[in-house]
Amino acid sequence: MEDNVFPVRRVRLLVNPIAGYGLSKIIIPYIIYHLERQNIKYKIFVPESDTSINKYLCDLSDDEFVGFVGGDGTFHSILNNISDFSHPICAFPTGTGNAYAKELNLPRTTKKIVNLIMKGHYVEWLLGYDSISRIKFGLFCGAGFHSQVIKHFQINRKGPTLITSYIKWGLHCVKRETLPRICVTIDGNQVVNDTCWVEIFNVSHYGGPLRLLPFANPKDDYYNVIIFKGKTKRDVLRLLLTGFIRYLGNHNYCIKDIESYQGKNISISSPSKVPFHMDGDYKGYLPVEISPLVKRLKFIC
Repeated sequence: MEDNVFPVRRVRLLVNPIAGYGLSKIIIPYIIYHLERQNIKYKIFVPESDTSINKYLCDLSDDEFVGFVGGDGTFHSILNNISDFSHPICAFPTGTGNAYAKELNLPRTTKKIVNLIMKGHYVEWLLGYDSISRIKFGLFCGAGFHSQVIKHFQINRKGPTLITSYIKWGLHCVKRETLPRICVTIDGNQVVNDTCWVEIFNVSHYGGPLRLLPFANPKDDYYNVIIFKGKTKRDVLRLLLTGFIRYLGNHNYCIKDIESYQGKNISISSPSKVPFHMDGDYKGYLPVEISPLVKRLKFIC
């Protein structure tokens, strides 16, 4: 899908003040400086809740677009609170993972990002939608063991995202949680009925530098699904260790015990109470019914 161009005149900028250990607040003066140098009008908003984000984005003018300063969680909040996808979005990545930024190879300096904004080129980004919870995602969605970890982490979170916290709650879940049994159906065909971990990918990056599915692309028309075949907690520990080694060294060690699929309409269910996440945020319990949104997100890059 070819890039398009949006004439940039004004931007509404949302700032997540805790993203990147407070980096968002530090770079705001630099963003303002470069926007003013390019004569781009702006409004800056620090949201208190998703409700306030929704109100802030409900009356965009025709020549206005949405910008945000934050990570993958901020990106997820934007997706679920913007009502008109005809307005492009841009991003100043300051989060811990920044999977969306790695996918688009966005620069990390404010000057270069403002230059991208001035050019106005954007790509159309596939979005996923759960018809049951009515929640959208742009990066990944999953259920099972990893979602158990995310749930504990999110409930106990008291500040910026720390990788060490994921490790802590990962070991906690290995010790205390029971591995769930999950059924996955892709485009009407049941592919498994007893996995303990499934992830739907719209991007190739996951958890920062981890690149689990190099061929996943948000500009195509389908999702990539990986299903963990391990049955024991020892298998899960091995998977966590491999992922951690890849994270530390940005290596591409082979991850065993996974199968990959592609599809558009994905159902995930379980006979037990199993949490699911979207874009790394805990969202509730299965089942979910995932399908692509007709309208795509316009992402300046």
